[in-house]
Amino acid sequence: MEEAKTELHKITRISENQGVPVLIVANKQDLRNSLSLSEIEKLLAIGELSSSTPWHLQPTCAITGNGLKEGLEKLHDMIIKRRKMLRQQKKKR
Repeated sequence: MEEAKTELHKITRISENQGVPVLIVANKQDLRNSLSLSEIEKLLAIGELSSSTPWHLQPTCAITGNGLKEGLEKLHDMIIKRRKMLRQQKKKR
């Protein structure tokens, strides 16, 4: 988890990635001893990401497919919202 945290924060700090939506897939949520979403959020320090980085933490089970569609729909919604925002910023210039 420490390596994932380091990479997540490194990627989101790159200037061309500022404001790019991030979907974090919490796989294996079907297992009894899987980490809770709050534990994952804490271990990855997601709350410390830039306020300009929209993110969503999605619980999933890749074997059954549970949560995958919902996660991708949320990512799509975040992308659409960002596109609208960028268009509005261009109009203001």
